[in-house]
Amino acid sequence: MDIFVGNFPHNATMRDLALLFQDYADEADFRIVENRREGTPPLRYGLVRIVSDRVAHKALRKLNGKTLLGQPVTLREFVYRAYSNDRRAVGWRSMAWSGVERRHRDRRHIPDPQHSAVTRATETSGETGKESGAIQA
Repeated sequence: MDIFVGNFPHNATMRDLALLFQDYADEADFRIVENRREGTPPLRYGLVRIVSDRVAHKALRKLNGKTLLGQPVTLREFVYRAYSNDRRAVGWRSMAWSGVERRHRDRRHIPDPQHSAVTRATETSGETGKESGAIQA
């Protein structure tokens, strides 16, 4: 099981991460991931792979909220991103989206007047605001 180490200090090293997980170090593999984006500080987090799920859950319970270089870290199970879903892919905000932006039942959905059933019905019947079954006196 992979464990995500969030709120990772910028000056932390692999050794600091190994010291945090020293009770579980014999079964753990450590990695520091750094994502750099232009104009923003790098996003850093730690990944710890522990072979045994039982030991990994124990580490999550015991080490969540512990301090690393004076900063409390957040631990949770690392979930890999599903790249088959375009909206979850890296850089999805800059991708062109061919799907409908709003679902039909969404309260913010604004129907297209060209495809509205009411508009089509009045155009085909030729009526202009009159009710078709009204009795005229």
